Amino acid sequence: MRWAVTCLYGALLIVLAVIPSPAPYVAPGVSDSVLHAAGYGVLAILVAWAVRPSLAQVIAAGLAGVAGGVSLGIVTELLQGLVPWRSSELRDIGSDLTGALIGAALWLAASWLMDLGRRRRAGP
Repeated sequence: MRWAVTCLYGALLIVLAVIPSPAPYVAPGVSDSVLHAAGYGVLAILVAWAVRPSLAQVIAAGLAGVAGGVSLGIVTELLQGLVPWRSSELRDIGSDLTGALIGAALWLAASWLMDLGRRRRAGP
């Protein structure tokens, strides 16, 4: 189920990457770079969530989230280069990477806080 949600979200990103200029419809007034960062940050979190790591694997899951986000970002930029009404930009891959790193950092922080809460509930 977790991977299904993650893959559906990735498919949504691909669709948004190849339709003509979705930004005005998705978030009017928000820069393209912010949309890329937000979209791929969420993807990094979903990939890390889908991996379902044990505490020892939380960092690896975060890195998997970054790798998944950047990989899909590169693929969507390549696809945009093939679509006549879109353009492929290296800057967008940088925004995707930034978002994926922020998403992974949020994943790591949330995992740490959840572990801290479990330890406190468990007691000394």
